Amino acid sequence: MNMNMPIYEPQEDSYLMKKHVEEHAYGKVLDMGTGTGIQALTAADFAEEVVAVDINPDAIEHVKRTVDNCGIKNITVLHSNLFAKVNKKFNTIVFNPPYLPKDPQVIDIALDGGENGYEVIERFLEQAGKYLAKEGHILLLFSSLTNKIAVDSLIDRHGFKFKQIGNDQIDFEELFVYRLWNKKDTPITRKDYNWRIQEKLNSEKRKIARRIEREEDRQMAVELAKKQKEQERKKKELERKRLKARKEAQRKREAAVRQKLMERKRSEQERKKMKLLAERKKKEIAKQKLKEKKQKDIERKKKNRELVKARIQKERERKRKAVERKRALAARKRAMDSKRKQARALKSRVVKKNIRQKRTQKPIRKRSAGKKPVKKKTVKKASTARKQASKPVKKSAKKSTAVKKKNSKGLKKLFRM
Repeated sequence: MNMNMPIYEPQEDSYLMKKHVEEHAYGKVLDMGTGTGIQALTAADFAEEVVAVDINPDAIEHVKRTVDNCGIKNITVLHSNLFAKVNKKFNTIVFNPPYLPKDPQVIDIALDGGENGYEVIERFLEQAGKYLAKEGHILLLFSSLTNKIAVDSLIDRHGFKFKQIGNDQIDFEELFVYRLWNKKDTPITRKDYNWRIQEKLNSEKRKIARRIEREEDRQMAVELAKKQKEQERKKKELERKRLKARKEAQRKREAAVRQKLMERKRSEQERKKMKLLAERKKKEIAKQKLKEKKQKDIERKKKNRELVKARIQKERERKRKAVERKRALAARKRAMDSKRKQARALKSRVVKKNIRQKRTQKPIRKRSAGKKPVKKKTVKKASTARKQASKPVKKSAKKSTAVKKKNSKGLKKLFRM
């Protein structure tokens, strides 16, 4: 055992705290600074679970041995400096701290509460709120040597309310036991907690009973469901047979209706076919008539073209004849002109000859006045012939222009047709 860290043996303060642990501890309990484990062992009879914590490893070993020897199952022991290794919340936190002011002559961690005696309490209160369950409470013991007013102030400053639930006067000091709780909560008693637990257990029992009843009901319901299922199966089978018969009848009716519809459709198709054939025949007749009409039109146009060609041919023949006549007249005219020229030339030669004869020979006898010279007669005849030849030419020209106009009108009418 380490001499520097002796285990704090139970004294008056431990027994005073034990008394209030027996009265107030419930639920999950944390015994902070457990020492010999007196508070943890006391709380184990009333709590669901107890966690015993101490900074002294020798104290931890001692408590573990005690728990094992006693065969207690609901106590867990932790080596921790205050809440360093604690990781859950508790309904009851029990703390019998080292509360004496520091004495240089005495070095004992179980007694030394700091310079003023309340420094360890202050560090505890700073962290305790995080590990206190809703509606939970803290049992805190300290001495009049710790400065009660300072402790009250610390409690209030760290968000706790408190009530003094016990005190004890010993030789040189007075001990106080405080019950602390969070300002936002209202703490409950062990009776209330146990009542809740009992209610919870009763609720669980009722649930189990209901579950059993439900199980029985379920069994009955299963059997009933089986019977109902069998009845429904039979009913469905009967319904299926009826439905099958109904469907068969419906199918036959539909088949008959389809047959009628098919016959009607076939007759309708036949009618449509006959109608189409009649229409096609009409179209073919109309097409034949149109073809014949076109053929007639083509033949008529062909005849008209042939008539036009014939007329054009006639007109060309007529024009050719007119041209030939014109040429003949022109040739006759040229012949008459040449004859006249020859006559004039002959006359001029005769005159010249006569003049030469007159000059060289004796004067010629004068002919009788009733007789005319042959030459003059021939000349006259030539002039008359020229006049006669010139007149019919003009008439034929006029006639040819009239014929030309008439023929052109006739051609226009033919082309319009």
